[in-house]
Amino acid sequence: MAWLSGWTYRKKITIDNTNVDSDLSNFPLLVKISSDSDIGKARSDGYDIRFASSDGSTLLSYEREKWSGGGGSPATAIFWVKVPAISSSSTTDIYIYYGKADATDGEDAENVWDSNYDSVWHLSETSGTQYDSTSNNKDLTTVSVTTQGSATGKIDGADEFDGTSDYCKTTATYDFTNNFTISFWFKPDTTTQSNVYLISRFQTNDKQTAVIYEYVDDKVEFWSNEYTGADPRTSSQLTISDTNWHHVVYSYDGSTWSGYLDGTQVFSVSRSFSVNDVGPIAIGATTIPSAFFDGLMDEVRISKIGRSADWIKFEYHNINEADNELSWGSEESQAATYVYPSTLNITPTIQSPAVTIGSTLTPSTLTLTSNLSSPSILAGTIISPSTLSLSSSLLSPSITIGITLTPSTLTLTSTLLSPSIAAGVIASPSTLSLSTALSSPAINYDYQITATSLELTSNLIGPSFSISTIFGASSLEITPNLLSPSIAAGVIASPSTLSLTSNLLSPSISLSLVFDATTISLTSDLLDPIVVIPTKEDKILILRLKRLGGDAEDTLGDSAYLTAMNFNYISNKLGEPI
Repeated sequence: MAWLSGWTYRKKITIDNTNVDSDLSNFPLLVKISSDSDIGKARSDGYDIRFASSDGSTLLSYEREKWSGGGGSPATAIFWVKVPAISSSSTTDIYIYYGKADATDGEDAENVWDSNYDSVWHLSETSGTQYDSTSNNKDLTTVSVTTQGSATGKIDGADEFDGTSDYCKTTATYDFTNNFTISFWFKPDTTTQSNVYLISRFQTNDKQTAVIYEYVDDKVEFWSNEYTGADPRTSSQLTISDTNWHHVVYSYDGSTWSGYLDGTQVFSVSRSFSVNDVGPIAIGATTIPSAFFDGLMDEVRISKIGRSADWIKFEYHNINEADNELSWGSEESQAATYVYPSTLNITPTIQSPAVTIGSTLTPSTLTLTSNLSSPSILAGTIISPSTLSLSSSLLSPSITIGITLTPSTLTLTSTLLSPSIAAGVIASPSTLSLSTALSSPAINYDYQITATSLELTSNLIGPSFSISTIFGASSLEITPNLLSPSIAAGVIASPSTLSLTSNLLSPSISLSLVFDATTISLTSDLLDPIVVIPTKEDKILILRLKRLGGDAEDTLGDSAYLTAMNFNYISNKLGEPI
């Protein structure tokens, strides 16, 4: 099964064929999404939504009537999707894709509604013009209704008409001379209205074509006085005696005149007629206006062909049924974008490469390697491999490990000049090793670490170590082996064993704020170490060692406030502990 390139997630949508009596072509399918947390991974504007055919990759045109959520919040939406073929003999599958942060808007509303549509008004705009979704742009520019687009409709929002002065109108003209279909959803507020117009093309009393409600009690009927040939008014009545939502359709294909109520054909007669003249359309009244309707209107469509009974039946069920005749598969993800392999290797081999690893990774092994100048490696937001290795082998690499890390083993290694390694916010590997092997490395391990074993090793000149905020390691070892190391160990540390060892000139060791180590060992083998240990109770222990051959000097606060079970300061040059 093909996958739409660049997209992370998809779901299969299966179209039920129970109410599909014959194969349908280029059908505008209603797809409703209700508080879907999976599709909430889409962009907050919904621009990365795409629909594809059953092959998984052929894109389908769609219109986005409504979208809310996304960006991590459950998504609610209404789409109209042009499905090239819906089978009557078996179910039909399509796919919805989402999860591409850099996607541009893929909406293509005009191509959803093919050239057989004259106008489609969803009536969901809450102010101003009510737009025609087709390429004909026959917009309702006069909109005077009690509630526009936000009344509770059959699909989404609807227009509410007050029965006194409300109506909508387009200035575009319509020709019903030959084939046509008029369809709409309506909900009357009362059944006691008298001779009100639901849809009309009314120019004068002598030139009018309309769908009228309650001209005869509890009836909707097609009415015209500008026809030639057989009278289309005969046998055109549909009985409606309640205030529920109803789907009304009148269809003429040049020889057969049919009427439908709620997906069911009420009449179909052989009849030849022509509705003469042309003129604008009004909704909820005549175009004058007059004869005002009291109730709700939604999803008004006019076609230039006579729609079939099978088309009208499925159109009704697709809109009316709670599941819209659709069933949804579970979320699928594309490994090429969000990676869950057993082994992942990414290797840039030219100057200044940048490597970014997505939002969520759970491989068992993750290896990032850069082999030329100035690589930048960023490993996403959440990483939990069993083994994570990041290596840079040339000048000035920068390695950043995301927000949350939970590997069993984490190894960061740089082997040339001036590497900078920063490892995220929270890490809890069983073993953490940070090693630099050349000049001037900087290692910063931020915020919260709960490694069983933590080892930081520097083997050349001028390393700087910063261990920040919180430690819960059972064993913490920091060992610089060359000139001028600087070691600062964070705010709170509680390893069972804390060992700080410097073996060359002028180390400076600062252990900040609070320690709960069972054993603290500080060892200096060369000149001028300075050790500063503030304790929990703000007491200060300062140990200063003079040069070789000099006298040992210590300044010791009240050691009773130290929480370590044992404290040893050892000078191997003077040969005696303090």
